[in-house]
Amino acid sequence: MRRVCAVTVLATCLAGITLVGGVGKATGTPPTSTFSAVLTDDGACTFTLAATWKNAKVDFVDGQWFLDGAFLLTTQAPGTGPNGGTLMGKKAVMQTGPFAATAGPHTWQVLVHFYSGGAQLDGDVLTNVDTVNCAVTGP
Repeated sequence: MRRVCAVTVLATCLAGITLVGGVGKATGTPPTSTFSAVLTDDGACTFTLAATWKNAKVDFVDGQWFLDGAFLLTTQAPGTGPNGGTLMGKKAVMQTGPFAATAGPHTWQVLVHFYSGGAQLDGDVLTNVDTVNCAVTGP
């Protein structure tokens, strides 16, 4: 009888240790980082990229813009010049344009990269596709 009681007490203690250890590990796990980006246009061929993140330290955001599936240009936040954007809290905003109005529709999309301390984070995001009658005109 004593052996049965001792085994029962030992099993209960081990189960309690396992339970406490499991709860401690789950509590100590950092939250998952999330990244998102949305592309919009103003109806006059100027485009705005808004990239956001949660549970990550981001100090630089890079946007690679595509027109009809072909690489067009890069914007950066923070940045200066015509392709510079801003960082505000957990949001980066970048604009480009205006471009030329066209008779037919074209697709615009941005591949967004997030960085912290010079290292690229594992959170590349493609924006939605924005289909509008705007494109680049050239010689």
